[in-house]
Amino acid sequence: MNIKEQDTSKNQWLSQIIIPFAGCFLLIIFSSYTIINKGLNLEFNLRMMGDISSSFLILLILPSMIFTLALIILLIFLINKIIKQIKIVFPKLQSISNRINNGINSICEMSVRPLFFFESFQTILRRNKKD
Repeated sequence: MNIKEQDTSKNQWLSQIIIPFAGCFLLIIFSSYTIINKGLNLEFNLRMMGDISSSFLILLILPSMIFTLALIILLIFLINKIIKQIKIVFPKLQSISNRINNGINSICEMSVRPLFFFESFQTILRRNKKD
């Protein structure tokens, strides 16, 4: 992985994971703050009660969202480490595969060589009979 690919990877990490997560987190904090702030002013109406109930639902769902996000981040790191290990091991496996392939090709060529010899010998004998 060269420097240019690393910079692109870091930019993707920032633009596709960190910024959306931070934006959603700030939006939830701002919404919770405004709802709680209105609740402290004691303006009880139906809309405010709906806002309070939605804030409680957010508070109930938030731990599971954080756990899920942590799990996703952990899986991303694990997959990244696995990919790095595969990149290290893959050339070794490829060389082993190439040796096996070359061995099978040589076995096939050696097994067919007597048949070619026999066919060519038969053709020579047929030509001699015709002449």
